[in-house]
Amino acid sequence: KLGNRYGLLLLIESAALWLGVGLFNTANQFLSLLLNAYACGLQNAMTTRWSGAVIRTTHVTGSATDMGTAFANWVRLGDKAPDAWRLGFLIPLTLGYFFGGVGATLLWLKMGYECMAVPAAWLSGLGLAYMALKNWNKEQQ
Repeated sequence: KLGNRYGLLLLIESAALWLGVGLFNTANQFLSLLLNAYACGLQNAMTTRWSGAVIRTTHVTGSATDMGTAFANWVRLGDKAPDAWRLGFLIPLTLGYFFGGVGATLLWLKMGYECMAVPAAWLSGLGLAYMALKNWNKEQQ
């Protein structure tokens, strides 16, 4: 069921990134970085609230620790390891971090700070799509 205000929150996150892009090459560069930090915090809060899990979508250190623990348990206990299922989630997540970092680096080298417009645009589209889907779903009921 679609609920809460995730679409609106995605648009707020997007707005923070768009403002950051606009302010970066001005005297307000520090404010631009604060807006990026705010967007990361909002992203983590939404993910935690949505999934109920403690999974951070903006950094990988906890995922690497969890993956190491799950892998060690899997080696020791095999399929009976209680957290073996997590490997199927954490490995693609970690690969996503890696390839996202490579892609972001390439964009940075080509575009500079303006590369932040890519996630800002993606979040704008996601937020609008979520809100449209939520409205369509409400009309179908």
